[in-house]
Amino acid sequence: MPPVALAQQGDPAAIMKATMSTKTHYTRPLGGLVLALCLIAHPCVALASEGAAEAAEPSQEGEPRFVGGTHYTVLETPVPTRDPDRIEVVSAFSYGCSRCYGFESAVQEWRDRQGPDIDFWRLHAVWNPAMEFYARAFYSAAELGVGERIHRPLFTAIVVENEQIRDEQTLALFFEQFGVDPPAFSTAFDSQSVTGQVRGATLRTRSYNLASVPELVVNGKFRVDPMRAGGRGKMLEVVDYLVEKERKSAR
Repeated sequence: MPPVALAQQGDPAAIMKATMSTKTHYTRPLGGLVLALCLIAHPCVALASEGAAEAAEPSQEGEPRFVGGTHYTVLETPVPTRDPDRIEVVSAFSYGCSRCYGFESAVQEWRDRQGPDIDFWRLHAVWNPAMEFYARAFYSAAELGVGERIHRPLFTAIVVENEQIRDEQTLALFFEQFGVDPPAFSTAFDSQSVTGQVRGATLRTRSYNLASVPELVVNGKFRVDPMRAGGRGKMLEVVDYLVEKERKSAR
């Protein structure tokens, strides 16, 4: 069976292969023809190139550098942020997404440059069983206090080294390399706290109307994706613009 077909059935390894073979970002299967073609063939690459030309245009004096509906999406219903006194930036990703892995270093560098008024955090997107499994791994690591230590190695193991981490037992052995006893891992993995965080991630995925990963959400109002921004390289420029826009509106 082709990797895309397996991916649609929720197989983590197949999702990764389908993602890499199509050379596009991890896209949620939707009913629309455009998004279906983006997952199966190559149009997303062409569309991203068209967006790049649009985003590269210099702004005219008095005109916004980036425009809602063109370079980013304005959410119809704003999503409440976790800290109303700060500007929230959420990085939506999946461990099964090779493009997310390639974007991770840039996101980390951006985060490290931010001041105390920025509340940055990661959201493991969930819209199928494979992503739910990886999300449970992500939130288990946070629950066990090893989130920062294990995040990059786990990402590398899944995407680069193609390790077959598909079940709780295999994941427990991976966590053991970072000093987590398998019984402690299982307790966290099956805990109500982690289950609640996975459920919350699923709800936010829907509330943000995420169609793909990687994507970034600014202050629960604006969603930035590679196609509209003009490529992953432009996404953080759009985020900077939106952060400054929110700073000005708060003054």
